[in-house]
Amino acid sequence: STNKKLLDEKTASIIISTAHLSTGVVNPGRLGQVQELAEILETVEESHKAKTIIIGCDTNSEIHQPEMKWLSGEEHGRFVDSFQLCNPDLSKVKYNGHTWDNNNPLTHGNLKEPDQRIDYIFFRDTPFVKCQSSTIVLDGPACLAGAA
Repeated sequence: STNKKLLDEKTASIIISTAHLSTGVVNPGRLGQVQELAEILETVEESHKAKTIIIGCDTNSEIHQPEMKWLSGEEHGRFVDSFQLCNPDLSKVKYNGHTWDNNNPLTHGNLKEPDQRIDYIFFRDTPFVKCQSSTIVLDGPACLAGAA
């Protein structure tokens, strides 16, 4: 019935996960990490009859690297990069969308890495979830207030 369908949508499960993948500019081990993560989340998704999966992830990799291509590929789960979806022209956003930017006081220091986007929020592309906005936070001096 219509009431049953509405109730199911209001009480539906959403799987939310975080991950922090291995470091290194190129690290072949990360592909195995994202494959294992996806397998675990898909098992939980099936057992809970979840409507979608959301993953917040420090991948230590850029979107063009193999592990990221695998995660966002249609044959492997169709996880959507929320920031890229909501900000298709990265030249128009602060730091060009980089989450590791040497001009950001929270990331610069002794570690010299190229400016890049390595932090993501992915979601499973389903009719149940629509991304309306995605923004970078903790990206300026005000975030350091009170930190010692």
